[in-house]
Amino acid sequence: MFIYVPSARQVVPGSAASLADSLNGMVVSIADAALDRFTLATSAVEVRFHKERGLVSLPRGIENGAPIESLANLSHFYDRGVRYLTLAHARDNQLCDSSYDNTRTW
Repeated sequence: MFIYVPSARQVVPGSAASLADSLNGMVVSIADAALDRFTLATSAVEVRFHKERGLVSLPRGIENGAPIESLANLSHFYDRGVRYLTLAHARDNQLCDSSYDNTRTW
C-alpha cells in the first residue's frame, strides 16, 4: 500500500511526516476492519504466508521521501511497519532530486 505524500506537503516542516502517519494509520484500520480478508505484512515471507491462508497482504511504503526529515524518522516509520520508500516524487526534496523537477537541488 503506497502512502503517497504530495510534494506540496514538504514545504511545511512536519506536514509530510504527519500526513504519512495519518495515511499509515488508515491502512492499519483497513486491515483491522476486515481481518478475514486483509493483513499487514512487513516481509516477503509474511506475504507468502498470508497468501497460503487466502489473505491479502498490505505491505506499506511511502511514496516521496519528504516525511524523512531526519534519520530519526526512518526508525519512526519502520517501527510502524513501513518497509519501503521512494526517494522523491514530482519535486526535489531534502533527500534527492526528482527526475520531473528542473530545479536540480542536489
